[in-house]
Amino acid sequence: MKSIWTNSCILKRWENLNREIETEIAVIGGGITGILTAYLLQREGRRAVVLERYFIGSGQTQNTTAKITSQHGLCYAGLIKKYGIEKARQYGFANEEARKEYERLIEKEQIACDFETTSSYVYGRSARGLEEEARAAGSLGLPASQGRADPAVSCMGGGRISQSGSVSSSEISFFSGRAGTGV
Repeated sequence: MKSIWTNSCILKRWENLNREIETEIAVIGGGITGILTAYLLQREGRRAVVLERYFIGSGQTQNTTAKITSQHGLCYAGLIKKYGIEKARQYGFANEEARKEYERLIEKEQIACDFETTSSYVYGRSARGLEEEARAAGSLGLPASQGRADPAVSCMGGGRISQSGSVSSSEISFFSGRAGTGV
């Protein structure tokens, strides 16, 4: 089954590499991580090429939700318990910084990819578990708050955690803005 992204955006297909090339750094994989890695390396003056088995954006990236956020399920209460508050804060703020960098890159390069700032949500059946997670994320300085579940999913009980400042975009459209521009 094709994803919504591959049905709504056509990426240029590149010819197979049929000769030897010389580079300083080979990035294996042409998904969002590989493309961004090569871009950042090139921005620092390094010679990098992306090697992809099939085509740019053909792996996990084509099936992504395209949500860029520091909210990854119910993770912060567990991170604090297992690694302590400082490591959990580092994880949260590293994700927040990555989200901001993604936004800066889209603006700087003027990439048309349906980018928008929105809220992200995590739903759950346990109001207590959601409350613990919202408190944990809030204690780290992350923009999380607990609320009631939307009527459409209220049959689950529990509620939801919302986080402002998340972003979404069409990552395949993002590739069409990056691929072929030196990365």
